[in-house]
Formats: sequence, structure tokens, C-alpha cells
Amino acid sequence: MLVSEASTKVRSGTLHDADTQVTDAQLLAFIADEYRRVRRWLCAHAPRLCQSTVSAIAVTGTTITKASSLPDFERLVKVEKLYGGTYYPVDVETVLMSGDPGALSVAETPTTLVFSPAASAPGTYQVTYLVGALATIVAGTAIDLPTGLEDVIVERACAWVRQRHRELEHVAYHERRAAEILEEHTRYLKQRYGAMGQPGLKREPRW
Repeated sequence: MLVSEASTKVRSGTLHDADTQVTDAQLLAFIADEYRRVRRWLCAHAPRLCQSTVSAIAVTGTTITKASSLPDFERLVKVEKLYGGTYYPVDVETVLMSGDPGALSVAETPTTLVFSPAASAPGTYQVTYLVGALATIVAGTAIDLPTGLEDVIVERACAWVRQRHRELEHVAYHERRAAEILEEHTRYLKQRYGAMGQPGLKREPRW
């Protein structure tokens, strides 16, 4: 589904097909924000569906800049450094490791991945990360979610349009529909099977 198609569904679902009390630009901005939220939810609950790997990243200093090397970065999974013909994992820096000059480690900042110690940093890296929504979202942007999950965005946008028009008696309906669709897809992801019979939903151990 394109963002423009989601906008059309929102206008149709709220019976405001032609009026401009909510402009196209306002609706697009709200849908973009909700898309980012739902994509972030998917990264947290079904990370394997959002995973991407970028290889052969050359580092001559001590950092990898996310914006240029890791498009639409949402969350780090792992960093590996090339030794010979094989990538080996790099430890994530901890407070205890930060003073050890012999152990290569990586720390994440809002904009970069920083390697230390500096003398060991140069090399070729491979980064596996979770991909979020696009930084720039326009009407022609495709909403990259499992089929049907886009309707969570549509229903939340419908609720927002209803409250802007002071049609408060309809807001709860759209909010309930959004919650129902999200719950339905949560169950689907739990039961989702690929060729190896592996569920798509992340499972956390309970202690």
C-alpha cells in the first residue's frame, strides 16, 4: 500500500472524501508518523522480518556514520570485522571493557558506531541492523509492512480525522479497530511458519 492509498482509505473511512478541513499534507504527516511507530513495533516484535546486513564497510578512522552507511537504521543487531576472508563479531563496549586497550569494541551513539581502541579500529566491517521506516516519506512511498498491518495506520488516522472534525462518537470505533488488527497480527506472527518452521515473533525468556 502506498501512503497516498492509505490517505484515500482514511478519507473514505471517515466520509470526508473531498473536504479540506484536514489537508493532504496534514494527513500525510500523520500517516508518516504512525508508519514509523508501527514499523518500530514490528522491529521489536518480529525483528527477523526487518533485518538487513551491509557488508564491506571501510573504516579508516574510528566511526561508521549510520545515515550514510546504514539506510533507515532503527536498531543494531551485530557488528563484525573482516579478518582474512571471514567476518568475526565485535563486542559491544561495556563500562568494564572501555578501559581495556587490547579489546576491540563498538559503542553506539545517536548518529554513529564508534570503535575503540582507535589503533585497532581501521578495517572492513559488516553490520546487521533492523530497518525502520524511511527518513523521508511522501505520497508515493510504499508502506513496508506485512499485508494487512497497514490498516492499523489507517484506523489510527481515521480516529485522528474524526477528532479533528469533533466527531467524537466515532473515535473509539477506529481506535478499537486499530487495536484489534494489531492483536490479530500479533497472533499471526506468533504462528507464522517459514520453510524451517520458525515463528516470526520474537520470544523473550521468562525467568
